[in-house]
Amino acid sequence: MSNALFGVDVRSLAAMRILLAAGILLRLQDIYPHAEAFLTDSGVVPRSLFFETGPAEGLSLYFLNGTPLFAVTLLTLNALAAVALLFGYRARLAALVCWILSISLTQRAPLIATGADYLVGYLLFWAMFLPTGSAFAIDAALREEARPRSHLSVASAGLLLQAMYVYFFGALLKTGGAWHAEGSAVYAALHLETVVTPLGHWLRNFPDITVPLTHGVWWLEVLSPAILFFPLWTARVRLIAIPIFIAMHIGFRLFLAIDQFWIFSIASLIAFVPGIFWDWWDKRYWRDRQRSIAIYYDRDCAFCRKISLVLRQFFLPHTIAVKPAQDEPGVGEVLERENSWVVIGDDGRQRLHWRALVYVTEQSLFMRPLSWLLALCGALGLGRRTYEVIGRNRSSLSKLVPAPGRAFRLSAPVQIGLAVVLVFSLAWNLRTHVAVLREALPMEHPMVRTARAFQLLQRWRMFAPIPQLDYVAPVVEARLENGGAVDMINGRPGAPAYEWPTYPVEAVRSPPWRAYFNGVTFHLPGLSTRYFTAYASYICRSWNRDHADGEDMESLKLTLLKGRTLSNFDSDRSGREEMNFRCVDRMAPY
Repeated sequence: MSNALFGVDVRSLAAMRILLAAGILLRLQDIYPHAEAFLTDSGVVPRSLFFETGPAEGLSLYFLNGTPLFAVTLLTLNALAAVALLFGYRARLAALVCWILSISLTQRAPLIATGADYLVGYLLFWAMFLPTGSAFAIDAALREEARPRSHLSVASAGLLLQAMYVYFFGALLKTGGAWHAEGSAVYAALHLETVVTPLGHWLRNFPDITVPLTHGVWWLEVLSPAILFFPLWTARVRLIAIPIFIAMHIGFRLFLAIDQFWIFSIASLIAFVPGIFWDWWDKRYWRDRQRSIAIYYDRDCAFCRKISLVLRQFFLPHTIAVKPAQDEPGVGEVLERENSWVVIGDDGRQRLHWRALVYVTEQSLFMRPLSWLLALCGALGLGRRTYEVIGRNRSSLSKLVPAPGRAFRLSAPVQIGLAVVLVFSLAWNLRTHVAVLREALPMEHPMVRTARAFQLLQRWRMFAPIPQLDYVAPVVEARLENGGAVDMINGRPGAPAYEWPTYPVEAVRSPPWRAYFNGVTFHLPGLSTRYFTAYASYICRSWNRDHADGEDMESLKLTLLKGRTLSNFDSDRSGREEMNFRCVDRMAPY
């Protein structure tokens, strides 16, 4: 394998890791307020309904228990693991925990899953087998031995190929005329009213622009193998191509409400960034005067040494000196007298206590907002007290910072196993287009069932074969026993308006609920009545549980406003489906 083609720079892995963690946290932020609704037996899809109405071959920890407390606990663990991944604290273990909990979430609630949920699962899988904590990470800070900047293995090849699969195989599925002869796919996507943003509405005023955009997107995707794995001048080609791919995803997000998919896509692209970019960045990001800063800690304090290394990792050039104060004439006496670490700045001045921490954190441009917060704490008198509390508990705090781990290395059996996964992923992506693979890998094949259980099957059908034409906006009116009415979608008293808003994407502002109504309406047409009955039951129970007698919900009316993009790109919004439900009991179970 060529290192230039299939190797990854550890600094690129670090940037990918940070974006993955940020995207996971944003996704969990969307899910947290609706954990009971989507992840419990008292919600809209209790486990009994889930198992009765479809195959549940995927593995999910959420299947073990259906209570809200259990669901919130798993979401919290997922968030904590994402924070650990963000800072590179036991990064590979954090990636493993995030992977398990991410696929558990997706396989428990497929109705609200998006392409982002599947993509992050694949990226986390490969991240578990890569040195994701070898740069800009707590793990990296505590390993002072020289580490190679580049990593080449089956896992690095798997990560890069997986990123490319999304584009190439997604393009092969875009077979409709809207992508080819007509060139209208982008324009059609901008008419999917419950996804297009206000900025997308503006872009619709320039249909002539969308034709070259359509062809440009398709050709960029279908040529992605040749572009991203160009065998000559690989680094230079990638430095030109990656900004173009990233700009495409930023454009998607500006014009379409696609949630976190753009973040995870950019994260996968960052893995391709060659080391020459980071070398260039390092020379320009750090000024020469900053390279002369030195940190001195108490030799007898393991916690002090660890924290000094961590601070250097995140806020300073990695070449600056971090030494025991006792080894430097004059500095040791200052440490003993002031009971403080010592930071000598580029101006030769000694900085102590909390002021030294503020000085260190203000060196990094991107991290400077943290220094402002720390400076405010110091001005309020909180800094010195915090420093003293830490000083009194150094021994205990040292245990929270991990000891340096072993050098990263994948064993031969692991590499062989990953090679099997890599070959299977390629075969599965080709299966749609190659008849012999469809015969060799039927859905009941043990390998296919195993891959499905661990969410390793993939099919990138975003806007394929053409963009979705149908869309729906729900209107939910609750009638109370006291005669009042409530607009349940917008959470305000009074009857709702039974009309399309100016921007239909705002009809349901919550991404999970938007995905839920779309999924039940268009992907479960034969089961929609049963699922919406469970929805009505959940709404009734939740309302009556949270409100006093006299405000009980008596009935619920669910109206689905249905629209469709016509061939001339007018909108037919005349469709309407109405369902009425009675709330039988204040706490009636489903």
